[in-house]
Amino acid sequence: MDLHNKARVNALALHGQGRFAEAIVKYQQLLRQSPDDQTVAANLASALVRVGRLDEGLSMYEHLASKNGQQPELWFNYANALQRAGNLTKARQIFERTLKIAPAFFPAALNLANLVRDIGESQLAIELYQHAITLNPQHPKPRVNLARLLRSMKCLKETRDVLNTAMQAGASNLETLYEQALLEYESGEPDKAMSTTQKILKLQPNYGSAYTLIGLVEYERGNVDTAVRWWNELARLEPGNPEPHINLGTLRQKEHRHEQAVSHFRDAVRRAPDDLGANLKLGLILSTTGHVSEAMQIGERLARLSPNRPEGFSLLANGLHEQGLCEQSRAAFDEALSKKTDDTTLIGNALFSSLYSDALSDTEILKIHSELSLKLHQLATQNDEPVRCTVRIRDAGSRIRVGYLSPDLLKHPVGYFVEPILTYHDRENFEVICYSDNASTDELTKRLRNLELTWHECSAWSDGRLEEQIRSDELDILIDLCGHTAKNRAMLLARKPAPILATYLGYPGKTERPANDWLIADHHLCPSEQKIDSHERIARLGNCFLCYQPQPDSPDVAQPPFEKNGFITFGSFNHLAKLTDSTIRLWSRVLDAVPDSRLVLKALPLADKETRDLTQRRFADCGIDTTRIDPLPPTVPLSAFLAEYSRMDIALDTVPYNGGTTTCDALWMGVPVVTLPGGRFCSRMGASVLSSVGLKEFVATNSNDFVRLAAALAADTQRLRTIRSSLRNQVQDSLLCNSEEFSRNFEETIRTMVSRSLPQNTSPE
Repeated sequence: MDLHNKARVNALALHGQGRFAEAIVKYQQLLRQSPDDQTVAANLASALVRVGRLDEGLSMYEHLASKNGQQPELWFNYANALQRAGNLTKARQIFERTLKIAPAFFPAALNLANLVRDIGESQLAIELYQHAITLNPQHPKPRVNLARLLRSMKCLKETRDVLNTAMQAGASNLETLYEQALLEYESGEPDKAMSTTQKILKLQPNYGSAYTLIGLVEYERGNVDTAVRWWNELARLEPGNPEPHINLGTLRQKEHRHEQAVSHFRDAVRRAPDDLGANLKLGLILSTTGHVSEAMQIGERLARLSPNRPEGFSLLANGLHEQGLCEQSRAAFDEALSKKTDDTTLIGNALFSSLYSDALSDTEILKIHSELSLKLHQLATQNDEPVRCTVRIRDAGSRIRVGYLSPDLLKHPVGYFVEPILTYHDRENFEVICYSDNASTDELTKRLRNLELTWHECSAWSDGRLEEQIRSDELDILIDLCGHTAKNRAMLLARKPAPILATYLGYPGKTERPANDWLIADHHLCPSEQKIDSHERIARLGNCFLCYQPQPDSPDVAQPPFEKNGFITFGSFNHLAKLTDSTIRLWSRVLDAVPDSRLVLKALPLADKETRDLTQRRFADCGIDTTRIDPLPPTVPLSAFLAEYSRMDIALDTVPYNGGTTTCDALWMGVPVVTLPGGRFCSRMGASVLSSVGLKEFVATNSNDFVRLAAALAADTQRLRTIRSSLRNQVQDSLLCNSEEFSRNFEETIRTMVSRSLPQNTSPE
């Protein structure tokens, strides 16, 4: 063997051992001796890509491809390099070029299908996988990937067909079995899933994914400690695998043990620094626990690493939302959704974030909801047989079976507001069933569970299992308390598991879900004269849409702070996401009108210094001295939070998304609230609450009136003293706090929805 060939063999050996940097040096030496050696040049391009020198590697591939137009392997490797570099558009073109040269080139067909799947073109990906299967019927990979895609699209019947065909064709392996187990789990058959997983472990005892699934099944069965043991064992077996740490973090997050969750997610990122799922989990929990800047840094890094993936843009969108930059947040959500158009979480986030917009018209928001809710519906029901709930023919006067579905039946605004309804429900006329979609419990959860009702803790249940339970409960009506907010069950609700679906409380407006029948509101939120082109009907409560139940450990009402400060303090404890540019401008006008006044803010994202500084700068841009703005982090527990209302004389409501809980809390603590209603549901919550308490005089007619009302109230200190001393009693005696009357009113609304939607047997027995 001559020296050149010997050096070539040596370079290839280094390449095969993964010693790419050393191989590159050898390849470059060989090319200096033989510049036209195309094989060495192709290997050098491959090694350059493997060590991250993408521009050099791609340049070489492009040069080689131009000279070797009929070599499919070269074009195939070039496409893989482009994909690695994140240039998915060009990678797709080169894969397609490869298949034109060699139509039966199976690896290119499979990789093209994977790429098309990753960019969200699910239907085309299905066709491409089917083509890859025809090219190599015995290879399990295209069948496994096709099954995985169909399962993610909730096409469970088609998934089952693909897996069965794979086994019949002898194209199955452990991955195929694992997909079978996942299908059984997601179809609500945990026992079958466990059995299939045990078969996998008999074939390969250390098959890590099986440990993950067994943990999920045990968790769903309520065996949390057993699930944790399986995931800890997987972490021991595969130290570099982020998945067990992601599962453990997700579990602790569901239990609201956020510090432990963050620790697990950090472990996952340490083990796999570029893993999108691990980074996304860490970024999301940081964003929602006040560490906004760090979360956004993770998002920026992911967006650079994977510009054609949604994860980085999603994190950026969440961070911008938390900071109150709603238009930038909406744009980032749209960018994320453009990367993966069938991501149901992204769709929900895009819908919810649109409600905060002060740039979109009400018509535009309705259009966004109609389009994206239809997309969710199509994703949930495509390729399924039409699903129709068995309607129970009710005898006139029989008990109504009503279900409540929520992840927030705990110390959360939804939990507080729904407690009076569940407490005072007339058990003679209503059978109450709660579906609690949260693993954690607290004192409020325990109080609710001790009521005379049926309770299903379903946070670990798949959509399939929960659907089966709801159908077996034979409800007359299911009330969803979540809408498009976090942890929603949009895909389940699209399949209409009860004959009547209504939304209430958790989502301030119409969901526009095709399967949804009713929105429960009031005449302040949705005036009868307001015409909206929507299929969802409005069920109007007789008074306010909320029933406020003051906390028994509420602190006493404090003296108005202007007495010791010598100046008026305006304030808002609303979520920072509601501080739109319109809100900042409106409040700045109030501060201008009351020159010595200050503004106190309190919100979770304000625990982050950069967010505090940003908030002050936004007021500075409107001409307000930043020393007049006090951005404060949150205070816990609730009694301490309520005591913080001693800092403000007058509360200013946000626009266009009003406060709800915060408005009630402020009034209870003796602080008057000035609000400006708009046209949409979330823009009229302040008017609804204030009207129910008898404070319509603080409902402004326009922005000038808002400034006038706030300034006049600030100037009348005697009136502020009177309001402070009397407002709690006024709230206590108002319709807002009359739990029994509200519950009777709510029940009458349920009867109306049922009578207008379901057939009833009125013939004598």
